[in-house]
Amino acid sequence: MKCQRPSEATLQRQLDTLSAELTSVQRHFADATSQNSILSDQLRAAKNKEEAAIREEYESVKRVSELENDLDAWKKYARGLKQKNAEQETELERLRALLSSMEKVARSDTRSSLGDGEGENKPKVKQEED
Repeated sequence: MKCQRPSEATLQRQLDTLSAELTSVQRHFADATSQNSILSDQLRAAKNKEEAAIREEYESVKRVSELENDLDAWKKYARGLKQKNAEQETELERLRALLSSMEKVARSDTRSSLGDGEGENKPKVKQEED
């Protein structure tokens, strides 16, 4: 048996079919490449957006932490002021009591000096015994 060679028309049809399939595959490849590029751009944009959101959240957490530290420092400062105020109030009360006592002594001295002039009514100072 002898192998028959396909006719030129058959070969041309096969070549045309293969050429059409190749053109179709090339179009699909170009479309896939284009779609891949679009998806890559979208992925990059989404990644950048996510990174920006993460940075923003980090900065927010960092700022909250800084504000909490500031608040703690202000609370400590306020406690110090309250303590100092209480100490000053105590000192003020002590000074008022001293002033009141001094005013009583002064009134008493004034009354004594207005008496007979001899100082008989002056308050007596108790001397400590050794």
